[in-house]
Amino acid sequence: MEYLFELGTFPQLSLSEIVNILQSSSISFTVINSTSRILDISMEEINPSVFIKLLGGTRSITDVTAKRTYRQKIKDYQKREFNKPYADLKSGLLPSKLAKMLINLSYTESGVYHIYDPFCGGGTIITEASVMGIKGTGSDIETRTIAQAKANATWIADTYKLPKDMTDFFVSGIADVPVEKLPDIDAIITEPYMGNAASQPLAMIKADTKDLMRVNTAIVTAFTKASQILAKGKRLVIIIPRYRTKKGMYLLPAREQYSRYGFKKVDILDQFNIDKNRDLLYFRLKAVVQREIFILEKI
Repeated sequence: MEYLFELGTFPQLSLSEIVNILQSSSISFTVINSTSRILDISMEEINPSVFIKLLGGTRSITDVTAKRTYRQKIKDYQKREFNKPYADLKSGLLPSKLAKMLINLSYTESGVYHIYDPFCGGGTIITEASVMGIKGTGSDIETRTIAQAKANATWIADTYKLPKDMTDFFVSGIADVPVEKLPDIDAIITEPYMGNAASQPLAMIKADTKDLMRVNTAIVTAFTKASQILAKGKRLVIIIPRYRTKKGMYLLPAREQYSRYGFKKVDILDQFNIDKNRDLLYFRLKAVVQREIFILEKI
């Protein structure tokens, strides 16, 4: 059967999500053609109306044989983002569809049944996992933030009629996470502290560099804790921010340090002749802070 996948705004991220879902589900496929907008593939018959709901970054799936197109229901994501009790728009809202993509990128053939987010904030990744039928545990350093995450999780459970035990939260800074209390985690998926909010490119004055080193330290500490929690073959999917400055793009040192903690970087598109630049990015136009997604596997 032939299917056309209409890719999202960030095609590399959309492609990686699609391919990882297919591979982790042991669905064989052949790429007929791939552009910055469309992935044309041949594979065994699927139900496009169900498959489109599994994906966060795909706009539509067209069944070429049936000549029918199935589109993503954006309003359902918006409902979860803006109708929940606590949506902190000022500090930078993690979109629900991005949370779903991150979860989908964590899948391996052994499956993902319980995830952990050590910088859970309002709980978007954890609650999105619950909607997908995956148990989630989240932690954050602020007691108030955890209270808000719990309220959001309760709202999600009530709205979608989910079991209340799908989510769990506790207060902890990343350095003090009790590893012994997280014995059955299949994947760690997280967006750490991204730095102070900025509307203009950074001047990289002393305050800027000090703040970025805080971000870098948090990420390195996350590598350490993830290495202690995850078994071999399990994945850490982490957003590592990059920053626009007056002198160009600034990349944190941590983005090159994951191997020190027993991880290798997974390039899902490596086997395909799609694009040599395969950085997985997600950002708003002219944003000072850009999200770069790293898929890391414990070795």
